[in-house]
Amino acid sequence: MNNNGVREAHDHPWIFHPEVRNALEAQLNQLQRLVDPREPFLGPDGKEMWEPIGYGSSTVAEIMPYKDERELGEVRKICRWLAKTDPFAKNFHRNRASYIIGTGHTYAIELPTGEAPEEDLMDRVSMPLKAFLDKNRWKRRQASNIQRRDTDGEVFLRKFEEDDGILALRYIQPEVISTPDHVAVEQNEWETFGIVTDPEDSETVEFYFVNGTEVDAAEIQHRRRNADFDMKRGVPELWAVRHYLSRTGKVLRNAAIVTEIQTAIGMIRKM
Repeated sequence: MNNNGVREAHDHPWIFHPEVRNALEAQLNQLQRLVDPREPFLGPDGKEMWEPIGYGSSTVAEIMPYKDERELGEVRKICRWLAKTDPFAKNFHRNRASYIIGTGHTYAIELPTGEAPEEDLMDRVSMPLKAFLDKNRWKRRQASNIQRRDTDGEVFLRKFEEDDGILALRYIQPEVISTPDHVAVEQNEWETFGIVTDPEDSETVEFYFVNGTEVDAAEIQHRRRNADFDMKRGVPELWAVRHYLSRTGKVLRNAAIVTEIQTAIGMIRKM
């Protein structure tokens, strides 16, 4: 023991025993493995990675908050989590759908001015329109289109021609629109993010990869948010304010805790 009262190594000769030393080294190695090597690169909230500066010359990497399909999936996952758990985000999505869609759009058929309608013409024209709206539950689907596009930054609708002649629309989850591994190896700009465009025109889509299968672009309607014409995928509406939503939730939680403590102290003093 030294003058400061601190035990030194020679006070514990058992530390130098080979078996003890090996056991300590094994425990140290195990603790080192528990440390996430990505920790230095985490952002201020401890959940997301810092966005690297100048990580590529790609237009997507410079404009969008993701540079590949993996990062796009992370962006989508974060905003979906906010839409399900954050009360402000849920209110945002609900109010957007209520304000834009309401009870659903109403469609009317009009003839050119001055023309007299033929007998039963209006009925014959309106019947397939009504059949389309009913078959696709169009009023509810309109609200779902808004919510999906705001939450994921995009929405995919696939068209199916059925025997009755009425077009059927069904959703495709954004995560199944992905470039297969055997195509991604070549790293062609026109074959990224599950969408293949004309090599000479980035705005002309030729087909989509749906679960690894090519589907002609004419069969899919792709609606995006916060993306230019030549950007293949969208950006969720809440991505830019995700940190503020998280901080707001923490402030409300802390305020509630402080109020609860103050109330408890007041009751004790009263007693």
